[in-house]
Amino acid sequence: MYNEIHANHVLHKKLPDLGDRHRQIIVIELTQFQVRIFEGDVILLSSQIVTGVHGSELQFHVDLGSALRQANYELEASLASGWTLYP
Repeated sequence: MYNEIHANHVLHKKLPDLGDRHRQIIVIELTQFQVRIFEGDVILLSSQIVTGVHGSELQFHVDLGSALRQANYELEASLASGWTLYP
């Protein structure tokens, strides 16, 4: 369904020079399936995710399965690099 968010992984990391940081890995369905990765001081709400955010990493996929696999890969890579799941 158009504008549907199929996954929204939120991670957290405390950085010595920047303080608390959040990383979100989202799968959203638009005209194609997209994996969007945002990093910043705040957690984005669904309306902000749909409209997009300047500076986000964006990957396009033709089907939901490949987008979810990419999001899970990004999640595992983030966890391996020191990010933790945000409660």
